[in-house]
Amino acid sequence: MARHETAEIRRAQLFRAAVEVCAEKGFHETTVDEIAARAGLSKGSLYYHFRSKEDLFLSALEEMVDEFAGVLAHASERETASEVLRKSTELMIAQLEASPDAGVALAEFYLLSLRRPEFRKRIKAYYDKLIDAGSTVIRRGMDSGELDPSLDPVLVARILFLGADGVGLMQIALNEPQRA
Repeated sequence: MARHETAEIRRAQLFRAAVEVCAEKGFHETTVDEIAARAGLSKGSLYYHFRSKEDLFLSALEEMVDEFAGVLAHASERETASEVLRKSTELMIAQLEASPDAGVALAEFYLLSLRRPEFRKRIKAYYDKLIDAGSTVIRRGMDSGELDPSLDPVLVARILFLGADGVGLMQIALNEPQRA
Protein backbone atom coordinates (compact mmCIF):
# COMPACT_ATOMS: atom_id res chain seq x y z
CA MET A 1 0.00 0.00 0.00
CA ALA A 2 1.44 3.34 -0.99
CA ARG A 3 2.20 5.63 1.90
CA HIS A 4 0.98 8.71 0.07
CA GLU A 5 -2.65 7.62 0.01
CA THR A 6 -4.88 9.84 2.07
CA ALA A 7 -6.85 8.86 5.12
CA GLU A 8 -10.00 9.41 3.05
CA ILE A 9 -8.88 6.79 0.51
CA ARG A 10 -7.99 4.30 3.23
CA ARG A 11 -11.33 4.83 4.96
CA ALA A 12 -13.12 4.25 1.64
CA GLN A 13 -11.13 1.03 1.13
CA LEU A 14 -12.12 -0.14 4.60
CA PHE A 15 -15.78 0.78 4.05
CA ARG A 16 -15.89 -1.13 0.78
CA ALA A 17 -14.13 -4.16 2.29
CA ALA A 18 -16.38 -4.16 5.38
CA VAL A 19 -19.53 -4.04 3.28
CA GLU A 20 -18.32 -6.82 0.97
CA VAL A 21 -17.34 -9.18 3.79
CA CYS A 22 -20.51 -8.39 5.75
CA ALA A 23 -22.64 -9.15 2.68
CA GLU A 24 -20.90 -12.51 2.31
CA LYS A 25 -20.81 -13.59 5.95
CA GLY A 26 -23.06 -11.34 8.02
CA PHE A 27 -21.98 -8.82 10.62
CA HIS A 28 -21.34 -11.26 13.45
CA GLU A 29 -19.18 -13.59 11.36
CA THR A 30 -17.17 -10.74 9.83
CA THR A 31 -13.80 -10.22 11.50
CA VAL A 32 -11.52 -7.21 11.61
CA ASP A 33 -8.74 -9.37 10.15
CA GLU A 34 -10.89 -10.22 7.11
CA ILE A 35 -11.86 -6.60 6.56
CA ALA A 36 -8.25 -5.41 6.75
CA ALA A 37 -7.07 -8.20 4.43
CA ARG A 38 -9.83 -7.48 1.89
CA ALA A 39 -8.90 -3.78 1.97
CA GLY A 40 -5.22 -4.60 1.51
CA LEU A 41 -4.39 -2.85 4.76
CA SER A 42 -3.13 -3.89 8.15
CA LYS A 43 -5.37 -4.47 11.14
CA GLY A 44 -3.52 -1.59 12.80
CA SER A 45 -4.56 0.70 9.96
CA LEU A 46 -8.18 -0.26 10.54
CA TYR A 47 -7.86 0.56 14.23
CA TYR A 48 -6.09 3.82 13.40
CA HIS A 49 -9.20 4.98 11.56
CA PHE A 50 -11.93 3.27 13.63
CA ARG A 51 -12.30 2.32 17.30
CA SER A 52 -13.96 -1.01 16.52
CA LYS A 53 -15.70 -3.10 13.90
CA GLU A 54 -18.98 -1.51 15.04
CA ASP A 55 -17.53 1.98 14.62
CA LEU A 56 -16.36 1.09 11.11
CA PHE A 57 -19.81 -0.14 10.06
CA LEU A 58 -21.64 2.78 11.63
CA SER A 59 -19.23 5.22 10.02
CA ALA A 60 -19.93 3.60 6.65
CA LEU A 61 -23.65 4.10 7.26
CA GLU A 62 -23.03 7.72 8.21
CA GLU A 63 -21.17 8.29 4.92
CA MET A 64 -24.16 6.95 2.95
CA VAL A 65 -26.67 9.08 4.87
CA ASP A 66 -24.46 12.17 4.56
CA GLU A 67 -24.41 11.75 0.79
CA PHE A 68 -28.20 11.62 0.59
CA ALA A 69 -28.63 14.49 3.04
CA GLY A 70 -26.10 16.49 1.01
CA VAL A 71 -28.25 16.19 -2.10
CA LEU A 72 -31.11 17.71 -0.12
CA ALA A 73 -29.08 20.37 1.67
CA HIS A 74 -27.29 21.60 -1.44
CA ALA A 75 -30.27 21.60 -3.76
CA SER A 76 -30.47 24.59 -6.00
CA GLU A 77 -33.19 27.10 -5.26
CA ARG A 78 -34.05 26.81 -8.97
CA GLU A 79 -35.09 23.18 -8.48
CA THR A 80 -38.59 22.53 -7.27
CA ALA A 81 -39.06 20.59 -4.05
CA SER A 82 -40.49 17.72 -6.09
CA GLU A 83 -37.38 17.61 -8.28
CA VAL A 84 -35.08 17.57 -5.25
CA LEU A 85 -37.08 14.85 -3.51
CA ARG A 86 -37.23 12.76 -6.68
CA LYS A 87 -33.49 13.14 -7.23
CA SER A 88 -32.62 12.16 -3.67
CA THR A 89 -34.91 9.12 -3.54
CA GLU A 90 -33.66 7.98 -6.95
CA LEU A 91 -30.10 8.34 -5.67
CA MET A 92 -30.92 6.18 -2.64
CA ILE A 93 -32.44 3.44 -4.78
CA ALA A 94 -29.68 3.67 -7.40
CA GLN A 95 -26.99 3.34 -4.71
CA LEU A 96 -28.62 0.19 -3.36
CA GLU A 97 -29.03 -1.21 -6.87
CA ALA A 98 -25.44 -0.37 -7.81
CA SER A 99 -24.09 -2.00 -4.68
CA PRO A 100 -26.24 -4.91 -3.54
CA ASP A 101 -23.57 -5.59 -0.91
CA ALA A 102 -24.36 -2.21 0.63
CA GLY A 103 -28.04 -3.15 0.72
CA VAL A 104 -27.27 -6.43 2.46
CA ALA A 105 -25.08 -4.58 4.97
CA LEU A 106 -27.85 -2.02 5.49
CA ALA A 107 -30.29 -4.81 6.29
CA GLU A 108 -27.75 -6.13 8.81
CA PHE A 109 -27.56 -2.66 10.41
CA TYR A 110 -31.32 -2.51 10.77
CA LEU A 111 -31.41 -5.94 12.39
CA LEU A 112 -28.55 -5.08 14.72
CA SER A 113 -30.40 -1.96 15.86
CA LEU A 114 -33.13 -4.19 17.29
CA ARG A 115 -30.74 -5.62 19.88
CA ARG A 116 -27.78 -3.26 20.11
CA PRO A 117 -28.46 0.13 21.66
CA GLU A 118 -25.31 1.71 20.16
CA PHE A 119 -26.50 0.80 16.65
CA ARG A 120 -30.03 2.02 17.38
CA LYS A 121 -28.76 5.33 18.74
CA ARG A 122 -26.42 6.09 15.84
CA ILE A 123 -28.83 4.89 13.15
CA LYS A 124 -31.52 7.09 14.67
CA ALA A 125 -29.17 10.09 14.66
CA TYR A 126 -28.27 9.53 11.00
CA TYR A 127 -31.86 9.09 9.91
CA ASP A 128 -32.97 12.09 11.95
CA LYS A 129 -30.41 14.09 9.95
CA LEU A 130 -31.79 12.76 6.68
CA ILE A 131 -35.41 13.31 7.70
CA ASP A 132 -34.60 16.84 8.85
CA ALA A 133 -33.02 17.66 5.47
CA GLY A 134 -35.96 16.10 3.63
CA SER A 135 -38.59 17.85 5.70
CA THR A 136 -36.84 21.18 5.06
CA VAL A 137 -37.24 20.62 1.31
CA ILE A 138 -40.86 19.59 1.81
CA ARG A 139 -41.56 22.76 3.85
CA ARG A 140 -40.00 24.79 1.04
CA GLY A 141 -42.41 23.11 -1.38
CA MET A 142 -45.32 23.85 0.94
CA ASP A 143 -44.28 27.50 1.29
CA SER A 144 -44.02 27.91 -2.49
CA GLY A 145 -47.46 26.39 -3.05
CA GLU A 146 -46.01 23.40 -4.89
CA LEU A 147 -46.98 20.92 -2.15
CA ASP A 148 -50.16 20.64 -0.09
CA PRO A 149 -49.75 22.84 3.02
CA SER A 150 -51.71 20.38 5.16
CA LEU A 151 -48.97 17.74 4.84
CA ASP A 152 -46.83 16.79 7.82
CA PRO A 153 -43.33 17.41 6.38
CA VAL A 154 -41.60 15.02 8.79
CA LEU A 155 -44.05 12.20 8.09
CA VAL A 156 -43.78 12.72 4.33
CA ALA A 157 -39.95 12.68 4.53
CA ARG A 158 -40.05 9.47 6.56
CA ILE A 159 -42.40 7.81 4.08
CA LEU A 160 -40.27 8.84 1.08
CA PHE A 161 -36.94 7.73 2.47
CA LEU A 162 -38.07 4.59 4.23
CA GLY A 163 -39.95 3.72 1.06
CA ALA A 164 -36.80 4.21 -1.03
CA ASP A 165 -34.87 1.96 1.39
CA GLY A 166 -37.65 -0.60 1.18
CA VAL A 167 -37.71 -0.62 -2.62
CA GLY A 168 -33.95 -1.08 -2.84
CA LEU A 169 -33.83 -3.73 -0.14
CA MET A 170 -36.70 -5.71 -1.61
CA GLN A 171 -35.07 -5.67 -5.04
CA ILE A 172 -31.96 -7.15 -3.44
CA ALA A 173 -33.88 -9.65 -1.28
CA LEU A 174 -35.98 -10.86 -4.22
CA ASN A 175 -33.00 -10.78 -6.59
CA GLU A 176 -34.93 -8.55 -8.96
CA PRO A 177 -33.05 -7.02 -11.88
CA GLN A 178 -31.91 -3.44 -11.69
CA ARG A 179 -34.04 -0.77 -13.27
CA ALA A 180 -33.05 0.28 -16.79
